[in-house]
Amino acid sequence: KITTTFFEKAPLGGPCLSYDGNFLFFSANGKDSDGHEDIYYSIREKSGWSSPMNLGKPINSVDYEGYPSLSGDGKYLYFARAKYTFGDKKDALQRCYRIMRSERGENGMWQTAIELPSPVNLVCEKAPRIMPDGKTLIFSSIRKDGHGNFDIYKCNLQENGSWSDPVALDFMNTSGSDQFVAIPACG
Repeated sequence: KITTTFFEKAPLGGPCLSYDGNFLFFSANGKDSDGHEDIYYSIREKSGWSSPMNLGKPINSVDYEGYPSLSGDGKYLYFARAKYTFGDKKDALQRCYRIMRSERGENGMWQTAIELPSPVNLVCEKAPRIMPDGKTLIFSSIRKDGHGNFDIYKCNLQENGSWSDPVALDFMNTSGSDQFVAIPACG
């Protein structure tokens, strides 16, 4: 049901399985996309996965939304947004994104996403993953202290709502493009 919903040969990307295993979030460009790639989800049913549903506004916009990551409690959705520029000749892997976060309201609807502040968003960030603790964020970024391309960083949400300074996970970082971390629910 998932792959047959989208344009032939259209990529499905950045999958995120909820920690309880019942929701699958991913990005795709579909007939009902609000702009370009949007975030969709499917629900686990007895017979398999449901047909994908577009998250719609306020998560999706005319820009690119992708790399969804749901917090362990299902209350926050982290994702990356990139302004779409017509005629942009840059390599898609180098497109710079901003890491966003939306909170699920008491009515179950996603609220307007906010851009995470510095020191998370500096210049060029991508592929956020919130860990099961709901406080540890792992993401890819191009930074002056890095290896020259996307490197993987970790930071933590503080009690006052600010984010700690990101620390490069140099045991994983290379001169290549390091991104798309996957961590099991057990951590």
